[in-house]
Amino acid sequence: VNACYDPMKNDITFLAGILQPPYYSLNWTRAQNLGGTGATIGHEISHSFDNNGALYDEYGTLNNWWTVEDKQAFDKLVTAIADQFDGLLYEGVKVNGRLTVSENIADNAGMAVALDLLGDSADPKVLQDFFIAYARSWATKMRPERAKTVLRQDVHAPATLRVNVPVQNFEAWYQAFDVQPTDGMYRLPAKRVTIWRR
Repeated sequence: VNACYDPMKNDITFLAGILQPPYYSLNWTRAQNLGGTGATIGHEISHSFDNNGALYDEYGTLNNWWTVEDKQAFDKLVTAIADQFDGLLYEGVKVNGRLTVSENIADNAGMAVALDLLGDSADPKVLQDFFIAYARSWATKMRPERAKTVLRQDVHAPATLRVNVPVQNFEAWYQAFDVQPTDGMYRLPAKRVTIWRR
């Protein structure tokens, strides 16, 4: 069960199977559904503008449509996201931040879009619901040997890191759980990366 974006068709696919827990439920709150399906939809849409999708125009043709200045500014953000993951340990193996950067960009962008829908004045409990649902949507079980193999070749970072690293870029995360500078998952504001600004 997954969703995908194809830059050559400029096409996003969401399978019906993703419209169920742990992504979506008619019985969940708006925040929970945004933390699951909302962040996933934002993730896939952003692939059309990430370091790979940006190489294609609206017709799915390889065509650089960026201005030189915009591309240079974006490349700095790409490097910053890659650096957040590069060298992190998972099952004793270091993450290759460059290999996983497009998916990490999409995770950050998807979370940003979903949080924007909640609004700037969302209550901390609402934000907690969002982040808990987001974390549950990444629940994964994998043998350590398999995890090590995947880590060396997959363009996706390990699910644990896809939750714990991007949340640190969002002020809403700090508000939701009252995260302080002395906490392990605190990131200095100057080191937080915002891919797309509204």
